[in-house]
Amino acid sequence: KELVELNNRCIHAYLHHLNTELWGHFQAVSAFQWQYFQPMIPKTFAALWEKGLQSQQYCLKLCGAGGGGFLIGMGKVSLLNQYLKDFQLLTASNH
Repeated sequence: KELVELNNRCIHAYLHHLNTELWGHFQAVSAFQWQYFQPMIPKTFAALWEKGLQSQQYCLKLCGAGGGGFLIGMGKVSLLNQYLKDFQLLTASNH
């Protein structure tokens, strides 16, 4: 129930262009998933996920039901390039 509410807040903020609120809600989803869904987070991304939560410069979220999903992240592109230099990034700006 808590995760559904957090996701709904993210959707509402996104649809209404409430960027500050979206950032806060997205961070809350990331922290929730880190706390409760760690077994589902690929080991390759665990340290990166934790670093994002600690630095508050970016955050990650599991997407897709049933384990066949992907990760989505949020943060400033310039910072993401620094923190995620070892990963291939697809950003909204290059699509």
